[in-house]
Parts: sequence; structure tokens; C-alpha cells
Amino acid sequence: MVNDLPALPADSAEPPRTSGLAIASLVLGVLSCPFNLLASIPGLICGIIGLRSIKRSEQGGAGPRLTGRGLAITGITLSAIATLLWPLIVLLLVSGLDAARNAALVFLPSNNLKQIVFATQRVQDSTGFFPGDIIDRDARPLLSWRVAILPHLGDEAAALYREFHLDEPWDSDHNKPLLARMPAVFATPGEPPQKGLTDVVHPIGEGTAFSEVDGAKSLDEAETAGLSGVRPETIRDGLSNTVLVAFLPGLQTPWTQPGDFNGDPAGVFATLKAAGLRVVVVGMGDGSVRPIRTDLDPRTIRALFSRNGGETLPEDAF
Repeated sequence: MVNDLPALPADSAEPPRTSGLAIASLVLGVLSCPFNLLASIPGLICGIIGLRSIKRSEQGGAGPRLTGRGLAITGITLSAIATLLWPLIVLLLVSGLDAARNAALVFLPSNNLKQIVFATQRVQDSTGFFPGDIIDRDARPLLSWRVAILPHLGDEAAALYREFHLDEPWDSDHNKPLLARMPAVFATPGEPPQKGLTDVVHPIGEGTAFSEVDGAKSLDEAETAGLSGVRPETIRDGLSNTVLVAFLPGLQTPWTQPGDFNGDPAGVFATLKAAGLRVVVVGMGDGSVRPIRTDLDPRTIRALFSRNGGETLPEDAF
């Protein structure tokens, strides 16, 4: 008889269903791989709440019995892994960016300095001295040595050189607009040449290569402007041991302005080291371009920039 059939349990009135929070935790756990904390933390929260809801339903709580414990545990696991790994991922990304920055601040300036040093050597071949600033008849500086080497940096640079009024200062009404036309060879990676600022400089501090000049050569028929310079034989520490030109990130000096780096090279190297730069690229008096480590002993750094200091360089100087 129908009336003799056993009654069904009350909790089977509704069939079990999968916990929505468990499903959300799994989905967010999977998404935590590409989206990291945006998905992993909500994934952890959904998974934990979902497990609690499933446990309550199994203990006879109100509502249908919930399933999906495995989904929630998987979501929690994936989210936890992503949460724990994200600092390592960020560290790797930062390290990669730092390595790329260091590579850019070595490779590109090295290529540019090779052209600049070659142009400097060409001037030395024709005049007998390494070029300093362009000066007037009273030895007052007018334009940078960077302007003086333009004829040896290609046809476009040579044409730009002919536009300068060599007997006027760098910021005269005629010369100042040419600041924005700085050749790319003087530019810093990541900085637009149109700003007219460069980190390629001569050392002019006490005892350095260009701390004093040995002569000047007329640059025009009227002899109203001349090119100052340093004779190679006056650099008694040796051309291969003396820095003539350096790429020092952060100086940002107008490229046509005379008067360059007048500070302590060891102090600049320490600042660059603190900023994460491992090497500085320099051009030596013998025409070579070399990277110098920023963690060298300050005395070694000063010796490399010294003109007549008589220091003995250690084997790890380069």
C-alpha cells in the first residue's frame, strides 16, 4: 500500500548543489596567475567562506546541502601560491628592469663615446691638442668642446657647426636656439635630444685632464674665436690611464655650454652606485672607451681622472 512506504528524510527535499563561493574561489585562483593580488586575495576569501558554508550544510544547517569542497581547496591553494609568490615576481621584474637600465646606460653610451672620442682624436691630429672649449680673444669661454668636434661627427653635425656664430656665447640670441638641435650622439638613453641636455662631459676639476689648457688655435680668419686644448705630452700619468671624457648620468648640462664637470668623481660614482648603476662609461686619452665599476675604491676613481698625479692603478681598475 502507498501509505506503508517509508517517509523520505526531510533534508532530501532539496538536492545537494555546488557552493557558488567554492566555484568563485577556483575561478579566482586560476585568474590569480595573470592578475595576481587582484584575484588571489578575493580567491582566498571566497574559498575560506565557501568551506565554512559547506561544513555548516553538512551539519544539518538551514538550506540545501552544499558540495564543492575540492573546488574551494583548489582555489585556496592557487590563490595562496600566487599571494606568496607575488613579492618574488615583483623582485624579479625590478631586477630585470634594473639590469635592462644598466645595459642601456652602458651599451648606448659606449657606442656614442666611441664616435665622440674618435672625433676628439681627429681634432688632436690636426691641432696638436685635445679640444677644450671655444674661447674669445681674452680667453673667455664661449661654446663647449662638443660644438668644436661637430665637423668630425658626420655631415649633418658638420652642417650644424656652420650655423653657429663661434665668436658669440652659447646663449646668445643666435646660438641659443641651436641648443634644441643637439646631435643624438650626446643624448642620454630615454631623454629626448630636443631638450638639449647631455651627460657627456669633460672633467675640469682640480688635477683632471682639462683642469688647465696648454694652448689655443684660431677658428676663423678674423681670429675672434679660438679653440683651447690640452697637449697629449702634458698628461704625464699616461693617456691610457687618464679619463678625457665621461658619461655621468644625472649631470644634464646644456650641450653647447662651456665648462663641464668640476666635482669630485669619486662622489659622483658613489651617488650613481647608490642609484643602482654598476658601471660608468668613459673615454681615455689613448682613444679607448672603457666601463669603470662604480664600486671601485675612491682613490682609484680619482687616480683614473688624474692628469699628473703619479698614482699606480690597481689591476682591477678596469
